[in-house]
Amino acid sequence: MSPDFILKGERTMELWDGYNADGTLAGVDIAREDERQGRFPEGLYHLVVDVIVRHVDGTYLAMQRDHNKIGFPGAWEIGAGGSVLKGESAYEGALRELHEETGVIAEKLIHLGKMTVLCDNGVGVHYHVYFCVTDMDKDAITLQQGETIDFKWINSDEILNGEYIPQRSLDFVRRLHSSEYIATERLLLRPIAETDLPTAHRYASDKELTRYMLNLPNDTEEETLKFITDAVAEWNKAQPEYYEYAVTLDGYQIGGVCLYLTEDRKQGELGWVLNPDYHGKGYAFEAAQAMIGLAEHLGLQAVFARCDSRNKPSEALMKRLGLTLESDNGTRFYDKRGETAGELKYSRSLI
Repeated sequence: MSPDFILKGERTMELWDGYNADGTLAGVDIAREDERQGRFPEGLYHLVVDVIVRHVDGTYLAMQRDHNKIGFPGAWEIGAGGSVLKGESAYEGALRELHEETGVIAEKLIHLGKMTVLCDNGVGVHYHVYFCVTDMDKDAITLQQGETIDFKWINSDEILNGEYIPQRSLDFVRRLHSSEYIATERLLLRPIAETDLPTAHRYASDKELTRYMLNLPNDTEEETLKFITDAVAEWNKAQPEYYEYAVTLDGYQIGGVCLYLTEDRKQGELGWVLNPDYHGKGYAFEAAQAMIGLAEHLGLQAVFARCDSRNKPSEALMKRLGLTLESDNGTRFYDKRGETAGELKYSRSLI
């Protein structure tokens, strides 16, 4: 028998790992029955996962809960989800729950976020929300006996204007719908935040990495924090003049990507920077492609990018993105080191 279950009398009892409030393993097992009987260990938490499923055609999967479920019987739920079993990671539990409840076999899940909740009944939960894009036959969804009784595919407007659960998944659907969050094949792009300071400063202060970047490197964390707080303030405007995203892989920030609008809001300038540990894997291309998609979503007529004429990797990336050389006689000045250099400008029409 799997180690995540034990026998009690003639019944099989589901086991969970107990976690501390900081997300570390507590070394204590928790039985589902403890939660149901009001015996949940004080001060401990368990993992719960949600998986939002979007088809390549843009519709989302909704599953109807069994009418005999204790919580929200008969309600329509976005995607799949449930408790992570003893010995599983959140990611492994998400893959299992997704397959058990829907039949979807995912090659990759994108981690959208996590939150910690202490419920009124004393049950502590670390929630992890994942995102899955599938091209499977939409009629091939399977139902899990005792868990789900029906399914349907709906667009994001229907979700946001309807009665669906859980609220934490709806919040992420809203962010995906508005392009506040952008999920690519492997990455999640989200607004940069002050909590990104340690990882952002790591690449922003790297002198070798930023040798061809204007206004960098940052010598102090205060400089990087000022950049982040300004970007956060810009995100809070009704019509931002620029969009600074954190590039994340499996929940960890590995870089930044941005789109800066021209004054007439007809064009956008692309920018990117990536932690050198993640170079050579196509992540910068994937993130920059997403910025071109954002530019199209915003109705821009063109995008462009500029680089130091000596920066061959950036020039190669511009070409790979479908940008063509517009100018090779530009000039840029590096204030921090008093250096002048040649500048290339590449552009791409979106109309």
